[in-house]
Amino acid sequence: MNLYYKRFAALVLALVVFAPDAQAQITQGNCQVTGSAVADLAVNNVRARLYNNGGLFWKGAGNVYNVPAVQPGQPLTPNAIFASGIWVGGLVNGQPRLAATAYGPWEFYPGPLNDAGGLVDPTCRKYDRIWVVNKDAVRAYLADGTSTPDLRDWPVGLGAPSFVDANGNGSFDDGESEVTVTSVDQKLNLAAGQLPLFPGNGSADEMAFTVYNDVGGAHGSTGSAPIGIEIRQLAFAFNLGGAIGNTTFYRYEIDYKGSTPLTNTYFGVWSDPDLGNASDDYVGSDTTLGLGFVYNGDNFDEGSDGYGAAPPALGYDFFQGPLVDAPGQTHTDPDGTVYQDKKRLGTTVFLYYNNDSSPNGNPRSNSSDWYNYLQGIWKDDNPMVDCGNGYGPATSPTAPCLATQKQTFFMWPGDPVNQEFWSEYNIDNAGTANTPNDRRFLISTGPFEFAPGATQELVYGIVWSQGDNNLNSVAKMKADDAVAQSAFDANFELAQPPLAPNVTFTELDQEVIFSWSYDNPLYVAEYEEFNPFSFEQLPDGSASDRTYNFEAFEVFRYPTVEFNQDDAQRVAVYDVINGVSRVFEPNADGETVIVATFPDTEGLKYSFRATGLTNFTEYYYGIRAVAYNGDTEILKVLGSPVSKFIVMPSPEEITGTQVNTAAFGTGLTGVGAPTNI
Repeated sequence: MNLYYKRFAALVLALVVFAPDAQAQITQGNCQVTGSAVADLAVNNVRARLYNNGGLFWKGAGNVYNVPAVQPGQPLTPNAIFASGIWVGGLVNGQPRLAATAYGPWEFYPGPLNDAGGLVDPTCRKYDRIWVVNKDAVRAYLADGTSTPDLRDWPVGLGAPSFVDANGNGSFDDGESEVTVTSVDQKLNLAAGQLPLFPGNGSADEMAFTVYNDVGGAHGSTGSAPIGIEIRQLAFAFNLGGAIGNTTFYRYEIDYKGSTPLTNTYFGVWSDPDLGNASDDYVGSDTTLGLGFVYNGDNFDEGSDGYGAAPPALGYDFFQGPLVDAPGQTHTDPDGTVYQDKKRLGTTVFLYYNNDSSPNGNPRSNSSDWYNYLQGIWKDDNPMVDCGNGYGPATSPTAPCLATQKQTFFMWPGDPVNQEFWSEYNIDNAGTANTPNDRRFLISTGPFEFAPGATQELVYGIVWSQGDNNLNSVAKMKADDAVAQSAFDANFELAQPPLAPNVTFTELDQEVIFSWSYDNPLYVAEYEEFNPFSFEQLPDGSASDRTYNFEAFEVFRYPTVEFNQDDAQRVAVYDVINGVSRVFEPNADGETVIVATFPDTEGLKYSFRATGLTNFTEYYYGIRAVAYNGDTEILKVLGSPVSKFIVMPSPEEITGTQVNTAAFGTGLTGVGAPTNI
């Protein structure tokens, strides 16, 4: 069979692209704004810039997907992603409807839609906002009644998750319920005991909510008429170490307000990753994990915007795709909701395209290219094939893979760690490597049918990992993605790490004394958290310990004000004497390695003395609390946020109190004091 056949559906699509509808269309609005809100998700090791126009991390200038996250006021390089955004496409009576963009013009507009698919606010100004709340803001309100504007205005009526804290303990407990919505403009009623409900029934540490639609104005990139969709976007993160601390999560609730079914629908996440230095990247996919990823083409990421030696890898993964018909099958969501005769899709397409005007290059404005790419089809309707660069006619006539090439929907799924075919290290099954460059890619999920009035909920994550070299980073990223998937499978109900202790310090002549404590003197003894990753029983059939308990305080010293944890020197550790001295876990290569050590001789102490310092010189320290659960394969050690601070020894005694890392950049403007000096 000719591999370069034109798909019938794609040919029909090309013939009818953007022709007038035979049915009534959703009426395009005339918004006065295109989405001006901006906020940072910045509670863990990632600083991710969010917008309310369907784009992520970049909107004309100042891209921010910064890992490791740095403190406010410090340079935001290196960044792991330049720009990202969502693409949605389907057919109405066989004709395409699209809302997709890369670098603008943007095709989503602020605010919700009414049941008829019209704008609730015709100007779109009223809802031009991103609301951000974190656990610190909630704790502050419960402690003394102070509240941030976003906490007070948390938009319950727009769908922002919230609950009634009936027992007043700040947690979403059995028997408590979500807030009943009666108006689109309903806000959180703090006085009535209402609080934001963080994902994982309260486990996440920060979330950012916004609402937008594709009806508010022209679709200047795709040229499409509006689809008629409203999207409620919730980005969230966990203030944890390890894989989860290097990951951000995104949940989209998509309502279809059209009057005619939207068929053959796809939802995609597009990325121009620019992993540090943009000019030396490779990309790939993992069909088992449903992962699309970027990694460095060699082991050094050059330039002022590069990661240097041992560059990281980063991947996108759909943890929950659309719900589709599947007669005879039963699907259960992590929250326990059961669907009969249904299943959920995962990632179904991973496509890379060139930054040029070739048939497998940049999608053209006012064309069906965007919809083709969502389906895994090239601009000229040729299918992707698993040989060369995926575009059959461009493959060398002598490539060994020509004899066996076939249509594929996942580009470069071969394992680059072993330089397998078909990866960018081996594009022709003869060991020929591609030239690293500036990549763009798209992961999508579909097809699914959107009935009028229906809602689909999708969840994806972005996982960043750094190993011993560029290829080990890929292996580690895949292992970390499996951890993130496990977190999703546990409904994000993750154990909460110990609170960071309250730290004070006294600056003396050539030394500094640090002391720490908790508001509750029994906190250390009472701390206990269920571990969803723990074994239900041990191999010998005996019961396992399924909870984390308090283990240690750790003191770190950093070489620079960037407080990079990878560069930290652990200068003291005070741990419970319990026989736990070395902690083993499997690494990215499947080898069992030591991930933590404890002296098991000191016992818990609550102070540390740093001596031999130079007066009037800045020093950088951090302290964290650690919990431990040994009856699990992964995440045996659970650390609190590291409380970071700057000290300067002096003959004149000075005392100060650090500001917890979790308070950094929690407002919309990102303003916050990382330290006291």
